[in-house]
Amino acid sequence: MKALSIEKNAVNYRADLPFETSPNEVVIQPLLVGVCRTDIELAAGYMNFSGIPGHEFVGRVVSGSEKFVPGTLVVGEINCGCQNCDSCKNESARHCQDRTVLGILNRPGAMAESLCLPDRNLLEIPSSMRLDTAVFTEPVAAACRIIEQKILPEDGADIAVVGDGKLGILIAFVLDHFKHNVTLYGHHPVERVGLFEGTNVRVVHSNELSSKWQFVVEVTGRPEGFAASYGSLKPQGTLILKTTTHEPPPIHLAQAVIHEITIIGSRCGPFDMALTLLSQGVIPVEKLIATRLPLSRGAEAFRAATQPGALKVLIEIQD
Repeated sequence: MKALSIEKNAVNYRADLPFETSPNEVVIQPLLVGVCRTDIELAAGYMNFSGIPGHEFVGRVVSGSEKFVPGTLVVGEINCGCQNCDSCKNESARHCQDRTVLGILNRPGAMAESLCLPDRNLLEIPSSMRLDTAVFTEPVAAACRIIEQKILPEDGADIAVVGDGKLGILIAFVLDHFKHNVTLYGHHPVERVGLFEGTNVRVVHSNELSSKWQFVVEVTGRPEGFAASYGSLKPQGTLILKTTTHEPPPIHLAQAVIHEITIIGSRCGPFDMALTLLSQGVIPVEKLIATRLPLSRGAEAFRAATQPGALKVLIEIQD
C-alpha cells in the first residue's frame, strides 16, 4: 500500500506498507486529506508518534459497512472507543481510556490508499457537497466543540481568538455565526482580513493583544501562545485551549489561582453540526486552500504546511 509514514521525526513516502483490515470495521478509500497542525507536531515528536498520519479526510466506502453501500462518500469521526467503558456508554468515546485515534494514537491514519474505521464513526456527506468542502469537516467540528461545551453565554460574548492559522480562522467563523463578537489576533492580519468580508469578525495583529478579555480561545499552535493568551485575560476570565504542541507551554499556574482563571481544554467536536454549517455555506472553506499535492509528494506537503502564514494544504491520495 502507498502511504506517508512518520519515522524518526521524518515524513516518508512509502509504496510497500501493509494494509491490515480490522474485524467488523469499514474499509475506506481516502480521496482528500488535510495536513493539520497536529500532524506537523506528530512529525516533530509529539506523543512519540510513528506510523501513518492523517485524520482530516473525505473518502469512499469500499467494503464492510452495514449502513453505507460501496461508493458512498463519507467523513469519519477520529476517536474509536472500546464501547464497554462508562465514557463509551455515555456516548463520549472521545474520552475512552482505551480509545484509538485515527492517525494519532494506535490507529493508522488517512494519508494512505486505504484506512479502517467503525461504521458508527462514519457520516455520509450531502450529495451536493464538494470534496474540497467535506475535507474540512473534522477541523470545523473541532471549532464547533466550543459551542457544544456551552462555555459561552447564549446571548453573545466578546471573545479573543488568539492565533490566525487554519483552526483559528475556522473558530472565528463559527463563533461569529453563533452571534459572538470575535476579534482574531495573529501575525497575518493583512492576509486574513479579506476572508472575513461580510462577517463581524475583527482582524488585528497579535502585537495589539491586551489584557481585557473575559473569554480567550488559544489556538496559536505555539507553546508561547499559551502565555500570551493567559496574559490577555481579566481576573476570573476563561481560557479555552485548543493547541497541542510537542514542547510544553511556559505557564506559571499559580497566577491562575491568584486570578481565579478558568482553564478549559477543547478538542474534537460534533461532525453533524460541522456538516450542517458546511452545507449552509456558513464557512467559505475553499478560500482556505493554499495548495494540493499528490500523496507521492507528501513530504513536500508537510513542508508547505509549516511555512509561516500557510493556509490549508491538501493531499490527493489517488495519484
